[in-house]
Amino acid sequence: MLKKNFKKISLLVIGLSLLTSSVHASTDSEKKPMRMRIEERAISQDLQEEIDEQSRRDATDYEEDEYAVASHSSNYYPYDYSLKYLDSMGYKGSTFALSDGSIWIAKQSEGEKVQHWPDYYSHQEYGVDPAELYITTNNNWFFNKDYKFRLVNRNTGERVLVNLSQVPYTQCEIIIRNLFDTGHIELVDYLGNYVVMKISKSDRGIFEHWNLNDRIIIGRNTGWGSNRSPYLLINIDTAFTNVRASL
Repeated sequence: MLKKNFKKISLLVIGLSLLTSSVHASTDSEKKPMRMRIEERAISQDLQEEIDEQSRRDATDYEEDEYAVASHSSNYYPYDYSLKYLDSMGYKGSTFALSDGSIWIAKQSEGEKVQHWPDYYSHQEYGVDPAELYITTNNNWFFNKDYKFRLVNRNTGERVLVNLSQVPYTQCEIIIRNLFDTGHIELVDYLGNYVVMKISKSDRGIFEHWNLNDRIIIGRNTGWGSNRSPYLLINIDTAFTNVRASL
């Protein structure tokens, strides 16, 4: 009888031990994944914070790089007024009408060579962007003294000798609003934006004869002193003179 009871008690103890161990095992198995999930969540938050911080740094670096590029191309101003688009072209490149309404008469032999420049109508018909142009002086005036300026295709580097035939539209005018003895000039564009430029010291003698409300065409200086004074200001009201300037 005692033997039977002892066996039952032994079996009961063994069963309780197995049950307890299985409960502990199940509890441990539940706790460990939970701890791992908590640790993983903490790690991912840290990583996310690092990623966010890196993204902010990258965004800042990108903005600084973009600003540096813009500064190099337009001398610290976000919009480069010297760039124009080709609106239309006359027969065999005889004239060039730009997006600001100005019209330029070209040297015939050179105008014929750039008839392939896409204009506004090419853009409408074929989806090709109009040629992006800027105006600069004719640096080779000794052989082509009849032409004071050049139109340069910014994308291809091609150029054509021109003279101004028609001034820009009234709604595209840039006007002198202030002149300073320090050699600074304040311009206002057709949107009411003000731009201050500094005239090259070598051109101060020309600048002294300019007047308030004179109209200005902004081009690019591709000759001497272009690093310090990358812009060309063409005064279309006072003796049709031009000076070099920086922002």
